[in-house]
Amino acid sequence: MMGLDERAAREVVELVPLVMRTLAAALRRADPGLALPHLRLLGMLAVRPCGLSELAERHGVSRPTASNSVSALVARGWVQRRRDPADRRRVRLELTPEGRRVLQRTRVQVEAYVAERLAALPVEDQARLLEGLRLLRAAFTPEETGGPQDGQ
Repeated sequence: MMGLDERAAREVVELVPLVMRTLAAALRRADPGLALPHLRLLGMLAVRPCGLSELAERHGVSRPTASNSVSALVARGWVQRRRDPADRRRVRLELTPEGRRVLQRTRVQVEAYVAERLAALPVEDQARLLEGLRLLRAAFTPEETGGPQDGQ
């Protein structure tokens, strides 16, 4: 017989791909040329500019994969490469004003789609879901759990 933690783990493992497919479909409706990994990169760069190696590490992909994604975002005018003023040998990646607009607009559209789906739930279930999501975030946020970083 499975313990509660094992049942919860199974639910998370089964549910996350469904949620990701739903988000990807909502994203395609909002901007057919923007993939979910690109949206995540834009979100990371919105928090703070960084170099390619750091971005790849934070995104959990190889440097070449991150480089290909960044090149696509640069070609669309959403990300720019700038020399690091502290070390001219380094290149910093940062969002352009258009990249910020795209990120904001897309997030609003995707969140509206998800909110529409969740609105079908009774208010009590929405409140329980919100509490469950807070707990899930705490379980997977290293700073809050004191646990290891992903990949370590």
